[in-house]
Amino acid sequence: MNVIQVNNDLGDNDLEVTILRGINLPVPSGFSSATLETYVMIEFPYPTETPQTGRTRHTVGSINAEYPESEHKFYIKRNDAKFRRLMSRKELKLAVFYKPGFLRSDRPLGTASIKLAALEQTCTIHESVDLFESEHKKKIEGKLEIKLRIKEALGQTKASDILPQRWLVIDRFEESVSSIVHI
Repeated sequence: MNVIQVNNDLGDNDLEVTILRGINLPVPSGFSSATLETYVMIEFPYPTETPQTGRTRHTVGSINAEYPESEHKFYIKRNDAKFRRLMSRKELKLAVFYKPGFLRSDRPLGTASIKLAALEQTCTIHESVDLFESEHKKKIEGKLEIKLRIKEALGQTKASDILPQRWLVIDRFEESVSSIVHI
């Protein structure tokens, strides 16, 4: 049996970005994992003049931070040639910040990026991406788990990929009268 990959709960012009969790986030010096308060900033590079942004809620007390209610919808134009070129060349940028204390500005903990070109072939990307230092692009400890979804893949196939999957069919089970014991 074939399964067609389509996210019917999304509109044609929606891109949904969900930040699921931070995995083994680095702890800055002077902090403990119990006091670390983090959040993630999202920058979607469309339109190029004014990129769309989003932000998760703050999570406190863990290096394996869960970001509840972190679904962000961004507006896209599927048929725009400029948008299609942008999708093949640009990346979704993510920056993890932490709060150093009361009345202090937030500081970057690390950055990550995810290539958008894979949305040409598939309608859902679920990845765990490495964190890098903000300025140096040096890989640091920690990852972000991210899910990207659009209604249908952007490629030429209108119905996205057809995935062959095996299905197990269990027929109706009838209990025989002889197997019932009355006490």
